[in-house]
Amino acid sequence: MDTRELNYLWLIITAVVIFLFIKLFIFDFYRVKETSMTPSLKPESTIVVFKAAYGLTNPFTKKIIIRYASPAINDIVIYRNKKDRKLYIKRVIALAGDSLETRDGKLYVNKKIREYKLLNYTFKIKKQKIPKGKLFLLGDNLPSSLDSRSFGPVFAEDIIGKAFFTILPFASMGVIR
Repeated sequence: MDTRELNYLWLIITAVVIFLFIKLFIFDFYRVKETSMTPSLKPESTIVVFKAAYGLTNPFTKKIIIRYASPAINDIVIYRNKKDRKLYIKRVIALAGDSLETRDGKLYVNKKIREYKLLNYTFKIKKQKIPKGKLFLLGDNLPSSLDSRSFGPVFAEDIIGKAFFTILPFASMGVIR
């Protein structure tokens, strides 16, 4: 091999290493399969997940290397369910230490009415306090969402990342809110 070929090879190897580092630690892509987040996210949308939004995780062991932020109310997050190992996308409704319940068709978090803008469906949540290290997640399309109402609060450590940007379909491209 001559110098020019070695330079090209080195360039290709460097590009692959950088791509893998970004995909494993920083950003990833997720295909929305279910209708649980409509109208915010439509089925078959492809989104960018910011995996480093809350910290760095070892992609092989799934253990947190460093945690420098926590999910906030209204964040749309991707998490791995420990029971079925599937990935889900949901909105954070309550944080560890928050009290949560529904009364008279209204959602209360810490005894204050929580305006859930996509709440057009009556449901019941018994009064509860969210345990340390856990989050209460709901889908925006409540009638078709399998969420914390069914399986309870989820461990914050199971959060893969924050839904950041829709890239497909092009008509829906933009920052996720």
